[in-house]
Amino acid sequence: MSEITINVELKTTPNQDGLRLVQIRITQNKKHKREPVKTDTNQFMRVATNQWSGEYGSWVKKNHPNYKSYNELIGFDLTKYGKASKKLTEENLIVSKSDVHEAVNTIILKQDFIAYLDKKMAGMKSFNNKKIYVTTKNKIIDCFGDAPFDFSDMTPAWLEKFDEYLREKNNLVSLSIYMKKIKRLWNMAMSKKEQVVNKELYPFGKVEDGKYQIPSTKKLKKQLERLTETEIKSLFKCQYNNSDVYDTVDLKFYAQKAFLLSFLCAGIRIEDLLCLKWSNEKQDEFVYIMSKGVAKGKEKKFGINPQLKQILDDLRPENYKKDDFILTRASGTLLYLIFCAIK
Repeated sequence: MSEITINVELKTTPNQDGLRLVQIRITQNKKHKREPVKTDTNQFMRVATNQWSGEYGSWVKKNHPNYKSYNELIGFDLTKYGKASKKLTEENLIVSKSDVHEAVNTIILKQDFIAYLDKKMAGMKSFNNKKIYVTTKNKIIDCFGDAPFDFSDMTPAWLEKFDEYLREKNNLVSLSIYMKKIKRLWNMAMSKKEQVVNKELYPFGKVEDGKYQIPSTKKLKKQLERLTETEIKSLFKCQYNNSDVYDTVDLKFYAQKAFLLSFLCAGIRIEDLLCLKWSNEKQDEFVYIMSKGVAKGKEKKFGINPQLKQILDDLRPENYKKDDFILTRASGTLLYLIFCAIK
């Protein structure tokens, strides 16, 4: 790895006033990256050629009215870039001259994993995608604590320890999802666009190469718990006191009706179920639009048989409006469905 040098220079060409830009030059393999020095008023620093000596500590001559403050600011920038270069070199994270530049000028912490994860989550638009990253972050904190740590700390051994922790409370599918999210963050951090971390530190790969390998879930058979015919019939027979649909506090009533409504509509997705309105009820059929999956946007129709009519009538409040939701206590219904609270 070639040495990186940091110097200060004047831009070759002057502006229309004859002043030349003062800039920091970061050099590696005879290639340069430059960053303008700014004054204390956040303006680009410019001086005339006859006001520049280029000597260390006295770059700007005394014939410039602000030579003292200018030299202090130049020295501050040189120190800033020098410290960044030294820190990255000591930690063996130098990839190119751009690393030193980005270590000073990017808003994210150069190596802090959680800070990087938070920055990426802030830009996510999909709630479901962000939710998985939030859970992954919480799992990491539960396992290792909330102290900051670098990408370089996430070695194969670190991932193995996290793997063992996840196996205690999660199935293999969930474990695989969390690990893939961490891997995704590494891939983004190593990209040419970001270059947050050195590719040589990448901890994922094959076990025989000394890396951490995410367990495969392809051979796992999806185990589904199915209700028996007797259990389904018993759900239809359950009776809950519900004198007023809007006022009832017995959420088991909604859980039962929501399950049966979904059952009679061929297993409608929970998010579609909770969004159903009375306007979905037509004269002799029940209609809704699928919100996701291969049939996204497709209209689904079901004839209103006596069983479906009874459930809708049980859920129907007095003086309802077509734009009202059928499941008026949707949040409670969802919780009861998830935790199988129908008894």
